[in-house]
Amino acid sequence: MLTKEEIEIEGLKYVKIAYYWNAPERVMSLSFSKGNHWIAYNQETTIMTIVPIDPVKEDPYWEQVRFIGKIANLDDFRTILRILEI
Repeated sequence: MLTKEEIEIEGLKYVKIAYYWNAPERVMSLSFSKGNHWIAYNQETTIMTIVPIDPVKEDPYWEQVRFIGKIANLDDFRTILRILEI
């Protein structure tokens, strides 16, 4: 599990804690931004989602998900950011 601080050290800006209703329970994710990308990370499931941000509306482009998957450790996180050139 990554911590908020580990993610911030990698140059991501903390945005907020976001709550999503995912049947049958509510799911909490930490939200970050870097450049033109929005990154959500769920510490319980270790699932990270990365989507581009609409520069005009500053909203995520949900139809253009660049990555969704489990991030086991900081090295995995760094590798994904490097592959996606974020």
